[in-house]
Amino acid sequence: MLSSLRTQGRVGTVSAGLASGIFRDFRARSGGGLAFRPDAGGEQAPRRHAPVFRAPLHPDPRGHGDNARKELQGVWTGHPAGLIEAFTLASGRLNELNLANVTLTNAAAQAGKTRFGICNICHFNAGAGVPGGFNINASTGVERAPDPRQTTEPHPLDGGFGAINFDCDRDGRLDCFGDSSFNVPPLIEAADTEPFFHNHSAATIEDAVSFYTTEAAFFGNPLPLTRTEVLNIATFLRVLNAAFNSAISIQRNTAALTLEKSRDKDTRDTVNMLLALSNSEAADAIEVLSHRKLHPRAIGLLNHAISLNSRAIAARPTNTRQTLIRSALKDLRAAKAQFGTGLDFTLGEGNLLF
Repeated sequence: MLSSLRTQGRVGTVSAGLASGIFRDFRARSGGGLAFRPDAGGEQAPRRHAPVFRAPLHPDPRGHGDNARKELQGVWTGHPAGLIEAFTLASGRLNELNLANVTLTNAAAQAGKTRFGICNICHFNAGAGVPGGFNINASTGVERAPDPRQTTEPHPLDGGFGAINFDCDRDGRLDCFGDSSFNVPPLIEAADTEPFFHNHSAATIEDAVSFYTTEAAFFGNPLPLTRTEVLNIATFLRVLNAAFNSAISIQRNTAALTLEKSRDKDTRDTVNMLLALSNSEAADAIEVLSHRKLHPRAIGLLNHAISLNSRAIAARPTNTRQTLIRSALKDLRAAKAQFGTGLDFTLGEGNLLF
């Protein structure tokens, strides 16, 4: 899968495999001491995985072999930031969901998907942009919501993008600077990245959705959502998040099984790390679902997959390890199927690097 790559006024294309190679080269050149975790900016910085889709995917008419490699060498030589961007473009998910094709088994989540249409204006298909793949800034009014923390731990207000003087909290003073707008973040991976908004004013995804029903939202233009609709939208986002977590776990278990089947003892540490990272994603899904007691069957399957992966890590015979990894993979796929249909994620190879 090829992603649009843009830097220093140059446009090129990079495959996930090539980006992985570039990142390995960057690690080697930097002494290999990187503990790399790509972050997304804007209203929130995901702590576990960063969605990186920023422009429509398109085929590379030239292919991604020597010609692309030569062009990339010309664009990126001597620019570590470009190498990091190439790696980031190969991480997370490389596609947007088509919510019109998504059907969820949980009734509240399905109702939330329907009501999410009111949010789809800025978060098209629960992503980070508007139709056409463009990421935007939006003025949410979040700084104008009551902030009890200001009385116990005063902190500067943030006026968002730009440098003009601005009245953040409606007290009649120009107490911050900016134009009141903030970068729109993706929502598919949002539920496990609490707290929310740039000022961490919402503790849960339910609180974040609920903010948009207050008078502070959009400077006095709140969304007409009932409490039930707020909870349904939050449920929808929790299920999307768990489905994405499960998809990454499946990707990592699949890669671990492929390496384990090679019977190369030098890959054992890599296999074990992939399984540990798979377990981390599964645990995230369990946490997101458990908060609202959603999908108990899926939680059971995810817990069992974690147990199987842990046993595989501890096992020595490769046949035993393969059997356990394969069984965990079966559970992970079954857990993801519990959520519904149309939850199809294209995942980058960067998820397999650590």
